This record gives sequence, C-alpha cells and structure tokens, in this order.
Amino acid sequence: MSYQDPLFLIDGQQKLDVMTGRLTEFIEAAKTSLHIAIYDLRLKDPNTAKQIVGALKALTKKGVEVQIAYDHRNAPKFGLGDDPAPHGTHEFVTEHFKGTDVDFQPIGWDDVATESIAGSKLMHNKYVIRDGHTEDAAVLMGSTNFTDDAWTRQDNNVLILESPQLCAYYETDFNELWASADIYNTGVNDYGTISRDGLNAFIAFSPGEGRRIDTEIAELILNAQDSIHIASMVITSDTILNALSQVLEVGRVTVRGIFDGPEMKTSESQMQKSARSETKVKQIEELRKVLEAKKSTPYKPEGVHNFMHNKLVVADDVILTGSHNFSLSAEHNAENAILVRDGNLAEKYRDYVERLIKQYS
Repeated sequence: MSYQDPLFLIDGQQKLDVMTGRLTEFIEAAKTSLHIAIYDLRLKDPNTAKQIVGALKALTKKGVEVQIAYDHRNAPKFGLGDDPAPHGTHEFVTEHFKGTDVDFQPIGWDDVATESIAGSKLMHNKYVIRDGHTEDAAVLMGSTNFTDDAWTRQDNNVLILESPQLCAYYETDFNELWASADIYNTGVNDYGTISRDGLNAFIAFSPGEGRRIDTEIAELILNAQDSIHIASMVITSDTILNALSQVLEVGRVTVRGIFDGPEMKTSESQMQKSARSETKVKQIEELRKVLEAKKSTPYKPEGVHNFMHNKLVVADDVILTGSHNFSLSAEHNAENAILVRDGNLAEKYRDYVERLIKQYS
C-alpha cells in the first residue's frame, strides 16, 4: 500500500485549484473504471467544473467505465436538499452528464452513467474508486464533498490509498448502492481487517455496519495510551461520548481537538428538550472544556458553508477518517470509515488537528 500525502483543507487557506488538481490527477490515471459515490456535487466555478467534467468525459472516450452515485434528496421530486446540502446536485449532474450545454462538448446520454440513491437516510459517502478490480486499484476518500465551499471554506481531509484488497471493500459497497439505487440493506457484513499491500487497516460501511463503526471509534479512544486528537463537525453519538467521558475522567491521556460551534449548538438545543438526553448534555459540557469550537457561519441554504467538516480521530499512531460523522444519525446513513495504523500518517493528521486548534482558538 502506498498513499499520497493527505490533502488538508483549512477555511480560507486554499484555492479551488488545489483540490481540483488533486482530483483531476486521480481521475486521469483511470484505465478501466472510475466509480464515484458523492453526497453533494455542485461545482459553480466555470473553470473548476470544466476541468473535472472534462476529465470524466475524456475517460469515457477512452472506453473507461464512469459511474456517479449521489444522494436522491437533491433530485427535483424532493424539493430543497436537506441541511447541509443545498439544492443543486441533480441539476449539475443532469446539465453536465446528460445533455449538451454551451461550455461543454455534447456527449451521448449514457457516456457517464449516473444514479440518484434513495433511502430514508442520506447517501453521505465521499469516495472515488479507480480501477477497483485491478492490481492498480486506488481510492480517494475522506470528508470533502465536491463543492466550491467544501474545497475553499470548509475544513476537510482527503486521503488517497492504493490497495486492491481495500478497494474490493469499496467496490462491494458501491455495487450494492448502484444495483439497488437505495441505501437500504447496503453495507451489511461489509467490513474487515486489511493486512496486505503494506496496509494495516480496518474498513467498514454503514448503514449495515454503522454501529460497528461507532464501536471501533470508541475502542480507538479507550485504547489510547498517550494522546487523542479529534476534528469533527459534531460529537453526539452515545457510544463515542461515553468513551471520551471515561478517558477524561481518568485523565491519563491528553485530549485535544475541535468541533463546529453552530452545528454542535443546534444538536445540544435538541437534546435539552428531552430528559433522556440529560447525561449527553453534561458529557458535552465537559467536552467543551478541552475542545475548541469553530465559530462558523450558521447554516442557510444559500449562505456560505464554512463548517468544521472533518470526521477524524488520531489516537497515538492510529488514524480514523471517512465520511462518518460522530453522531447517531451517521449509523443509519450510507457512510464509510477507515482506521489506519501508521505512525507517519498519524503524525501528519495530528499536526493538522493542532493547526486547526491554533486557527480557531
């Protein structure tokens, strides 16, 4: 297994061409297939859209299979998209991959195949599998959606891993989503430990293994010997909060990190209406004493979206990242999470969290 240096995004400290270049390079290297599972795809900048769309269309002309799966709530029959994904993904996909417009060359209807994925919860993944069934298989994954704000104003991480064994799990998840066009019953038993291709990792997909992902995050926290660094949009999962509370109570391990202030406040406000959430409210109060809160812009559909959008934990020499928020809802969404044991990679992620703390403290 090999990986490129992770791409770490910090609000206002990167331009569109940074992520655009990373994604374009990944796309252009495809030889047989490119499978994209993305929650939010809305590239408003004309040059950015032209580069990404052009790269995907160029693959189809070479005979590469290109498929894009996206969350169905952005389709017209569902009206406005759910927070935090404004309306627009379906329109972007339809405009650029199923017809002709003034900026792009016309293509056949089926050159880039697309599918809106239904379900009672979100198809919240953000991954791209390249040549998944070959020895050159690689996956680009992490926390970022494919939008202008995600690449310039949100705090996100992107990781590229090259491993046929790992990509086999991602292909299983993607094929389940694609075949059923629904997140229902996907991810069931789709988890495992990877110890080939130089990779020491654990991978899992929800909703089928949503509870298992939360358990793995909690165990990662509880087993830390030296330090824990967290960067997450919210931290409201019972399992994860209980683990953090135990670690804080013992006081043996250093806990540092950051979450999104307005998003966390919204979650707390909802909890405070229920007596059953009293313990969680107290746990979050204790967590606020050791973690920073990013003062992002409160959500509005057409406003700036500069959330703390990471979903990552670094515990000693282990990292966990992916699309899985540290919330109960994430257990029921279509998500992916990977735990990688690698001291050098953990150091890079730990430094990133420290940069975020310094930025927003």
